[in-house]
Amino acid sequence: MFDPGGTKIIPANIGELLPALSLAYWIAVDGGFCKATHRVTLATHSYTLEEVNLLAKTLNEKFNLKCSVHKIIMAM
Repeated sequence: MFDPGGTKIIPANIGELLPALSLAYWIAVDGGFCKATHRVTLATHSYTLEEVNLLAKTLNEKFNLKCSVHKIIMAM
């Protein structure tokens, strides 16, 4: 469901599929904590901007969080 045809996606019904425990696992495996900003981060590099915005909106509404999307540009 999250990897059709070998490409990771955020499904449109993510709110129905993401209980709090799954969010906790996601943070533990693919998340982090920024000491400078005191924010939890999730790695979402393989998703489209539209999918990441949907995820942030869903997390805000479902879990009463204050999520926002930030683009990080990494130097090579």
